[in-house]
Amino acid sequence: MNASTGLFCFYTILRMLQKSTILVRTQFDWPTSPGVHAFRYPTLGEVPPHDHLFLELVYVESGTADHHCAGGVTQLQPGTIIVLRPHVWHAYLNPKNLVVLNCLIDPRFIQHFEPILSELPSTDELYRNHVTYQQEVPSFQYRPQRTKRLEFQTYFDQLIDEAEHQKPGWQASMTALTLKLLTTVARQCDLQPPIQSNLLSKQTLSRIEQVVNHLESHYQQQISLDELAAKVDLSPAHLSRTFKQKTGVGIVDFIHRLRCEEACRLLRLTDQSISRIAMRVGYDELAYFSRCFRKQIGYSPRSYRQIGNEMDSSAFDLSNR
Repeated sequence: MNASTGLFCFYTILRMLQKSTILVRTQFDWPTSPGVHAFRYPTLGEVPPHDHLFLELVYVESGTADHHCAGGVTQLQPGTIIVLRPHVWHAYLNPKNLVVLNCLIDPRFIQHFEPILSELPSTDELYRNHVTYQQEVPSFQYRPQRTKRLEFQTYFDQLIDEAEHQKPGWQASMTALTLKLLTTVARQCDLQPPIQSNLLSKQTLSRIEQVVNHLESHYQQQISLDELAAKVDLSPAHLSRTFKQKTGVGIVDFIHRLRCEEACRLLRLTDQSISRIAMRVGYDELAYFSRCFRKQIGYSPRSYRQIGNEMDSSAFDLSNR
């Protein structure tokens, strides 16, 4: 593929994405399951632009394909690893005997193990930072050295085996294997923290992390900036500025993002009314919820639920894989 053709394909994908984003979903029975699903996926045809409500780790076992994301177009080769945070879109085009190993991770898994995963400097950039609908965030992709590829494939193979056979202790085994995989990827990726974060003191970063943890646990409640600032002993203005520096989004947008992600789960996995879901995630007014949801997700709540229902038996419904 020459440069002009690649550029044309890239913008074609972007236009397709703007017209029809596919939000792929799966159901995790957390915490009675490990919050992780793994499977081998032989891609027989092209997979159009879509994004996920979960963190996805991909290992290319064999074959090739053109991988499209916000960062451009690259050709996948055996041994390539892809990391996709929730709501980061991508597509597989022109596959040739492509077989990928997938590990899908509930974001609450990352949140639950954040205290130990945060020791890795790349955790936020790889797994945790939230992506808004308007952001064009590329996937992370790299191909480890040949000697390291076997180690990664072994992790994926073991996860798939545990998921398929579910022998006694499989949840514990999948949890341990997932943590090992996340740690190994973060160590190998050689990402550097953003320059903005380097300018923040360790104490300030710790306080921002406290705020993030508080919001992730209490997003359904009415939370004021003054209240958050008092919890971490920062001025409201300083907290607002450094929070955006660290996470890439403002506090209000962060709260809306958390609420709308939970609303996505409830719309997809329950038959509760939209007004009931709005109240459950923290919105008193249905009209305001609908505006916020469309801004964050790109669809109205009703349209989002309808798309999910139509996809239940499609190739993009991963819950039965």
